[in-house]
This record gives sequence, structure tokens and C-alpha cells, in this order.
Amino acid sequence: TKGATALSGENNRKEAENQGQKGLFGEEFAGAPATEDYADEIAVMTQREDDGQDDQPLLALSPVALDRPETVRASLRDLLPYIDELDLFEKRWGFDKGAASRDEWCRWAQAELVPVFNNLVAYCERENIYDLRASFVYTEAAAQSETLFLYKGEASESYYAHVFPREKNGRCVTDKFCGAGVSPKDTAALILATCGQKAQATARKWKMNGKTADYKYLHGLSQEITAALTRYTENLIHKHGACVGGAVCLADKSSAVDDMQILLSALNASAAGVTINPAGILSPEYAAVYLVPPR
Repeated sequence: TKGATALSGENNRKEAENQGQKGLFGEEFAGAPATEDYADEIAVMTQREDDGQDDQPLLALSPVALDRPETVRASLRDLLPYIDELDLFEKRWGFDKGAASRDEWCRWAQAELVPVFNNLVAYCERENIYDLRASFVYTEAAAQSETLFLYKGEASESYYAHVFPREKNGRCVTDKFCGAGVSPKDTAALILATCGQKAQATARKWKMNGKTADYKYLHGLSQEITAALTRYTENLIHKHGACVGGAVCLADKSSAVDDMQILLSALNASAAGVTINPAGILSPEYAAVYLVPPR
């Protein structure tokens, strides 16, 4: 395709080959991005745009049991429909389309990156790299300005508060909640998702052994798998009918230790295999807490 050789990903692939970064998966797995700008934290899920949502009448939401964490198990195959391939290829793996058109880039990605993705998924299934577990809980919630408050039982004092930014368009996550002092309060859902200790251990081992290409692919895929597990759990929550908004990140490994400990306790994180030590290190690192608004 005209212009395809100018794609940044193609250049990165050739550079990686020249450096001998063949990787575990043969020539198709040699295209490690040249850039080292890889964020360690779980990427925040983009809040969905619901045009006109704030102008719609509030519909009755289904009642659910509060403060009772539930555990979700999933297979890698279960999550494949929830993977955002463009986000994986461009943001997590670093293959920016550069000056190429979207069509050119997509044709190149189909030929070069999809085989890499398929090989890596097959490897992860064969070696049982992922232990996919999530926990979710419903909790009472209310908002005041940009601050969201979470409550347990009949308590009048909140056990957790979080300030969300107000976007340039004037919207804020807290706009989806009833005001503080209103009775009854709204219901929110919390989700904790992780892809397990083995994924973290394998990625670190590859990095320490100098398998830079393999590490970056597995690291990026593990981030996206964690996000996909969140979407999968979010879909289950939507079916319950109590919380139907789009999930937004509430906390990850960069969050304050006290905040994370409160949320992990509410979610019974041990059932999902997630812990946090006194130094604030989250384990596994591929874990994050998301909020699903009621509307």
C-alpha cells in the first residue's frame, strides 16, 4: 500500500530486527516499538459520551443487595469481544499511525499486528498466564458538586469520598448521582479487576532477562486484558439494572494507600487475589478499581 513503509510501526519493526529483538514468537513477534514511553499504570477507561443523557428523565432502577461483594471468573476467550484492539495497538503497544491515513494504518495493522496478537493470546492460553478474576459490590452513593460520597448501610457518614474533574463541556461524573442529603441515596457499583500474579511475574522475568520486545507486548496486553475484564463485569452489572452508566477509573496503583485500602476492603479484594502492602504497592500490578454510576 502506498505510504505503508512510512508507518512508524514498520520502521520500529525493522529497527527491532536490526537490533536482534526477535522475541519468542518468531519474525511476526519482532516488531517491538522503539519508544520506551510505556506507562506502568492501568490506563483510565475513557468515559463514554451519552449525548443528551443528562436531559433524559430519570428512570426507575432495579433494587439490588448492598455491601455484598461478588466474585466473577472469566476465561481469556470470554474477554476477546471486550478488547479494544486500536487502543492496544496504538496506546499500549505504541504503534502510532503517524502520517498514514487510518485506512492505511488499519491494513498494515491487520497484516503485522493481528498475527502478533493472535500468537500472544495463544501462548497465554497455553501457558495459563492469566488468572482472570474480578470482584464487584453495590454501595449507596451521593454527590455534592464534584465530590462523590460512598456509604455503608444506614450510616449517615460516608466511608469514602472522591473528587472527579469537571470536563471542559461542563459535565462531571458526579452529575449522574443524586445530591448529598437526598433520600433515598443512589446505588453505585464498584469493580476490582485483575489478570493475576503470573502475568506480572512473567512480564517482570522477561524484562529482567532482556526480552524487551516480548515484555512490552505482554505488558500492554495485560493492561488491556484488565480493562476488558472491567468491561465484561460492567456488562454483567448493567444486566442487573441498578447501575447502567459507563465505568470510570476510581483508583489504581498510583492512588493514595489509604484510599486504595478502603476500596479493597469494600470489595473483598482477597477473593480476587489482590493485596496492598503497607508501602502502598498493589499486587498484582495489573489491577484497578472502577466505578459504575447509576445512570
